[in-house]
Amino acid sequence: MSRSNGLAGFAENALPRQAASCFVQADSPEKPSLVHFRSAACHACMRFLVQGWPNTRSVPGNISTTAPVFIAACVATRKAGMGTRLKHSPQDRTRRMIATTTSEPDLQMKSGTRLFRATAFTFMLLCCLLFVARGYHDERLADHQRDFKQPFSSARCLLTGCNPYSETDTRIAYLRAGGINDDPIVFAPYSALYPPFSLALLAPLAAIPYPVAQALWLWGCAGLFSVACLLTADLCGRFHSGSTVLCLGFFVVTSTILLMEGQVSTVAISLLVIGLWCFLRGRQPWLTTLCFTVALALKPHDALLLVLYFGFAGPRARVILRRTLVLTGLVVVAGCTWCSVHASSRFWMHDLLRNLYGNSGPGGVNEPVQANPQAGYLVSAQAIFGTFSSHPLVYHTGAYLLTAGLLALWLQPVLALRGSLHKHLLAIAGLACITLLPVYHRQYDTRLLLLIFPAVAMLVGTRHRFATMAVTLAAAAGVLTAYPLLRRVLDHPARVEAAGRLQTLLLYRPLPLVTLALALFFVFTLRAFWHAEQAQQG
Repeated sequence: MSRSNGLAGFAENALPRQAASCFVQADSPEKPSLVHFRSAACHACMRFLVQGWPNTRSVPGNISTTAPVFIAACVATRKAGMGTRLKHSPQDRTRRMIATTTSEPDLQMKSGTRLFRATAFTFMLLCCLLFVARGYHDERLADHQRDFKQPFSSARCLLTGCNPYSETDTRIAYLRAGGINDDPIVFAPYSALYPPFSLALLAPLAAIPYPVAQALWLWGCAGLFSVACLLTADLCGRFHSGSTVLCLGFFVVTSTILLMEGQVSTVAISLLVIGLWCFLRGRQPWLTTLCFTVALALKPHDALLLVLYFGFAGPRARVILRRTLVLTGLVVVAGCTWCSVHASSRFWMHDLLRNLYGNSGPGGVNEPVQANPQAGYLVSAQAIFGTFSSHPLVYHTGAYLLTAGLLALWLQPVLALRGSLHKHLLAIAGLACITLLPVYHRQYDTRLLLLIFPAVAMLVGTRHRFATMAVTLAAAAGVLTAYPLLRRVLDHPARVEAAGRLQTLLLYRPLPLVTLALALFFVFTLRAFWHAEQAQQG
């Protein structure tokens, strides 16, 4: 008789059926580890010490009923210790990873060793300081928060009653607020692209002079993004993955474009990461709701899919989702109503759509065709299909079909898997990559890929068979999305225009390629996780 069968028989003969089932399950081939067996045996013992025998009238804690369980647990654990540990295959590691997860996010995640966590935090703090120092230095030399000037001026128009989608009106509002008109690109045609509800959130900042608002925005962006990076490192620290922390540090240091441009995406992405950290750590649901509401109102195309994921993340997450949608709806209604009451902006919808089409349509600065050297800064999948066709119907349809296919492959395991920390990390990582593909995104939006690093750390920490590939892709994402490298590659327009189609795609458009590779990797890793759970249950 094998050790497994002998132990199961012993449990069945010595204990009632309810207690024996715990020991039989603990000694099953699905959980061959001695640690798992001892944990299950002790859990069964403690449960009956507190509750007594089921289906009896014994008093909880009665020594006459609990003593046999205690003796059986000790003997069974001793017998299990006499055997040798079984070697685990990659599938067994995945099953153990599944077996240790819970039905809700791990609200009290176990910390790693103090030394590792302190080292990781110190390293990430140094990376954040270097990011702020380099970003401030580069912002003084070039760009001067170029992407903040137009939304600031549009929000000021919302306050003063002029048209926030007229380049002439926004330029006048900017100059009256104390701005310096030293950059002709800022108020170029079709440059006012933010909806009224985004401008409504920026209105308090637009009420003060521009030099003060610019300083507040610069240091606010630096602080929020640094906090988001430190919280991401905290999620990675649980899994003891030094390689992931190194990749994350490089990713942070090369994010200086956020401070140089003063992009609104900086605030939206940072708030998304902070809100997701609060959810995964079980902290302050109201803060998650507030962060999601502001991020969704500022940058809907960055935040929408990640916020909607909360509909599949458990009952607590669905409560957060409902509150977020209600608050966001109030902000949208208030902003649109505010913009509609002014005579100069009564037809804001027409003006906004005209600007969006002029900015990304044929001849626009963000047209994703091969002849446009600026398309190398695009992340959306249109930049892939636009390399081979200049017809808008072709590259838009290709991008939408690709995104729909990825979402379908992602959604199936998300609906089937039970809620767990590991599921949330993989699902969020995949969805962050998919978010960047269907609609207009530029290089600074790739900082949303902060959300892939906890999933990479989890794969490395659990010694998953895809761990090496995950670290390789994370390192590639840090290098290929770095603005200094991208600027060096694309700083020769004549060379870019003379390249062939395949050369253009492989050499001068790395952003959509690495984003697509990451999306495919996390989607299929999530599906592998789902198949492993099915095999365990079968």
